[in-house]
Amino acid sequence: MSHGPRIRQLDPIIAQRIAAGEVIDRPQAIVRELLDNAIDAGSTRIDVYIEDGGISSIKVIDDGSGMDREDLALCCRSHATSKISEVSDLYAIRTLGFRGEALASMAACSKMTIMSSPDREHTNTLTVTEGLIEDPVPGGYAKGTTIEVRDLFYSIPGRKNFLKSPQAEAAACKRVFIDKALAFPQIEFRFFSSGTLKLFLRKADALQRVIDAFPKKFDPVFFSSVHQQCGSFSLDLICSTTSLYRNDRSYIKIFVNDRRIDDYALMQAIGYGYADHLPGGCFPYCFAFITVDPELVDVNIHPAKREIKLRIAQEVHHQLVQTIKQHLYQESRSELRDSYTRQQAFTFSSESQKSRSPAVRTAYRPSSSQPAPSHREPVSDQWIKDAQAIFSPGPTPARESKQDVPVRDFSYLGQLFGVFLLVERDQELYLIDQHAAHEKIIYHELSTHPAKQQLLVPLSFSVSEATDRYLTLHADEYAASAVVLRKDPQQELTWEIMALPYYAKSIESEIVSFIQQHLGSAEEITRGLFASISCRAAVKEGDVLDELTAAELIERAFALEVPRCPHGRPIWTIITREELFKAVQRII
Repeated sequence: MSHGPRIRQLDPIIAQRIAAGEVIDRPQAIVRELLDNAIDAGSTRIDVYIEDGGISSIKVIDDGSGMDREDLALCCRSHATSKISEVSDLYAIRTLGFRGEALASMAACSKMTIMSSPDREHTNTLTVTEGLIEDPVPGGYAKGTTIEVRDLFYSIPGRKNFLKSPQAEAAACKRVFIDKALAFPQIEFRFFSSGTLKLFLRKADALQRVIDAFPKKFDPVFFSSVHQQCGSFSLDLICSTTSLYRNDRSYIKIFVNDRRIDDYALMQAIGYGYADHLPGGCFPYCFAFITVDPELVDVNIHPAKREIKLRIAQEVHHQLVQTIKQHLYQESRSELRDSYTRQQAFTFSSESQKSRSPAVRTAYRPSSSQPAPSHREPVSDQWIKDAQAIFSPGPTPARESKQDVPVRDFSYLGQLFGVFLLVERDQELYLIDQHAAHEKIIYHELSTHPAKQQLLVPLSFSVSEATDRYLTLHADEYAASAVVLRKDPQQELTWEIMALPYYAKSIESEIVSFIQQHLGSAEEITRGLFASISCRAAVKEGDVLDELTAAELIERAFALEVPRCPHGRPIWTIITREELFKAVQRII
């Protein structure tokens, strides 16, 4: 009877090199771990130097607390740490490093020198070669710690073959450097590559640190900071305005307790917050710094500590969405208020009032049997107060009389190219996209009051097995959106639509197609469904609108909280009187 290879215990050196691969896979991992240690040491200034993308050399210099000779002798031993002393400490991690694996892993796959001092008088140097740790010897400079890692993977040539070009490795090191620097704006950071200073980040506030970290990309005019305290956690966001976006999520960055993490659900939450403001397939620039009670976070689930378990993940997700939505809503209202107050909100010039058509001067009420009055009604002081309240933030007071008919604060000038409604308002020219405006109005109605109509004959359609499983779990969520579904008891993989939203009356096939193809979250389904219905039901390019219809559409568009269509496009563009005068070189 033959036997396979016998089981034996690995040589410690081999075991160290295998373990090193779990933590140290590229130069960027060394930069990450050394920066963690430098930050945990209370440094106020940290310098990073790399050569050949970090393959030849990585040096990190800090002015932190440093180590005495005894600590220096132990720091490269496996699982040697000053941050954990008992099991309970693992459930309240307050530092970036804690496992005691990083320096030991570096020592196993490189040549390393550490100089450290807790003061300016007692400095010692430790050298590690071939995985062998020598005794510290006196010598070195300045308070703090300097660690140099040379010839990465010289002892593991197979792993070295997987490294990328020096340029690619240098770029990866710089990305890690920026990630660490973003979370600690109170620390000064410098990054050198091949002897050249590539990035100098002075101490700053969080917003300025983001701007400084991407000097050729970001302009502060496109960013703002948001703070929200939420009981056991807080949110600090550096958000881009809705005019700045990109077609991927690469600049949505999540930090939990100052640790950069990969968490798709939280990135998705930021996307949800911006959903009503950006075109489909576009994403914002957003840096989310989440501070949570350490006892509610488990960071010990990934070798590189890029993933965490968050006990209150749902609460954080929800609050992240709501905070961004509220911020963007306030931003939009602020823009509108600024527009309204550039000139006096209401100007009652007798000449301008006489020139306005009845359709513009009166409220359009399709359900009213009374024709629109053909003369201007007297304007009372009470009406002026009510009208001003309508265009100011806060609730609108009820009118004292149903017979009051408001005078609109705009003049409808006509239709352009079968696409735009031209409007004069407060000495500004608005070009309103009639389709986008009507689309958002319908979307708003569906979102706030999704009235449904029963179908006389249920609409039957087939689905895939995946869709069948999804609908079985989520039919109630469709019902909340006024789409009532029922599984056909007689046929497999067949469903029936029993009721639809009012606006979906003539687009049943599009609704069926949507249901068959979309398997996202409840929020994604509702938003996508209503956006699809709104787009189909809205007036189209080339549709001719009479004055009454156009005026009603304009008034409702101006009343929208966020003047963007469900796909994120702006509903209107504005040309000021000054801009028009300047365009024709006319003196104002």
